[in-house]
Amino acid sequence: MNELRLSVPIEDIHLTPWHGVGRTIWEEVKFHNLGVRYTVYGAIDRALSENSDGEVVTEISGGIVVKVGERDPVHLACDKNSVDFPWGTSIFDAKTAKGQCFDRVMRVWRACE
Repeated sequence: MNELRLSVPIEDIHLTPWHGVGRTIWEEVKFHNLGVRYTVYGAIDRALSENSDGEVVTEISGGIVVKVGERDPVHLACDKNSVDFPWGTSIFDAKTAKGQCFDRVMRVWRACE
């Protein structure tokens, strides 16, 4: 199993939190390091099963987009069923604990007033 661990101060990342609507729960985190921009994302898609029994079927996906300078970004999608995306509010909570508030209209983080 290959693993990559990156460490960035919570104030230096941009979290796009799930907006709470739709069948897919998704979030992404953006940050940069030494001229490289990273977008890491995860999603939980919830759909009704094809046999109409009312069962909800979930599919979890994720990946990373890497952009270096002005070159085209590289999109690395994770293998199907290989993603552990324990959706929660831990990153959101950490950012607010550092005095940052998310403007849901503008979709940006700002200092809390």
